Amino acid sequence: MLGRFRISAEQTVAGLWSTPIDIAKYFVNVQQSYAGAVEEPMKMGLTHQMLSPGLGNRGLGPAISGTGSFIRFGHDGFNEGFESSFVAYVNGGRGAVVMANSGFAFMLLKEILDSVRRVYEWPAYTPTTQQPPAANLRQQLVVPISRHTLMSTFGTFKLNEVATIKIYRQRKRLFLDWPSNGVAEVFATPDGRLFCPQLTFSDVGTPWLRPLEDHDGATTQIIVDDDESVAFRRVN
Repeated sequence: MLGRFRISAEQTVAGLWSTPIDIAKYFVNVQQSYAGAVEEPMKMGLTHQMLSPGLGNRGLGPAISGTGSFIRFGHDGFNEGFESSFVAYVNGGRGAVVMANSGFAFMLLKEILDSVRRVYEWPAYTPTTQQPPAANLRQQLVVPISRHTLMSTFGTFKLNEVATIKIYRQRKRLFLDWPSNGVAEVFATPDGRLFCPQLTFSDVGTPWLRPLEDHDGATTQIIVDDDESVAFRRVN
């Protein structure tokens, strides 16, 4: 229902609602338990086990990064229509939580956390994230979208039974509307591909797209460039 909280079928990963204040209380308690200042709900020994990096640099729950006195723990959250991230230092009481009611917000979350890091002068900071392994968020050179692409690459495209997107033009720019995730701009690159950074953290898992045209020059499919067996197919 419009305006209501989204209800997901996954009871284990999406059945518990929380807030930034709740998550902040959690990591503050973990920091205090690690230092031996509190004994509830976990004793110091268990907290030390939880924050010891194991396979994949994961602790018992959170991801671990940093070394020495600058060890950090954190976790990212992705679900349909929502994204979030938190990071906290084991020592020193530093940390922050950011949440967004959008499926296209992760780069904004990263920028907010990086801004907090700069303002509060967090030492030896790098994000604690669970980004897709293939995620490449380095700066990309973009070029003006050609008139041909603007005129041919728009409409409704379907990936599967549940994922349908709309691509539309607004003046000389292209936008992608993924219901329940959000709207994001689509850019052109010198090699002829399309680049939509927010798709990196969606079900697509890559920002790279490539229009496939028919003999009349109309876009019939949008190929997911990292895996050409996956495509959004035009439905109108």
